[in-house]
Amino acid sequence: MISVTSISSPFAGQLIQTIGLPKKTVISAIIRKGDLVMPTGRTKLQKKDILYILTAKDQVANVKLVLADELMK
Repeated sequence: MISVTSISSPFAGQLIQTIGLPKKTVISAIIRKGDLVMPTGRTKLQKKDILYILTAKDQVANVKLVLADELMK
């Protein structure tokens, strides 16, 4: 599991299905303003969302590449 503590540009305002996550990867939960959001591909990411991402071991590096700017915060 990978936890992204805060979403900002360029992902804020984008649908999950458009951010280019690798195969075998899902955003399993979003914490938004203290509330649990169960996301779908049509869920729009917002600034300050906390993401919980599940992925296969062989995809962790790829997920980190996609979310590199977010993980550096």
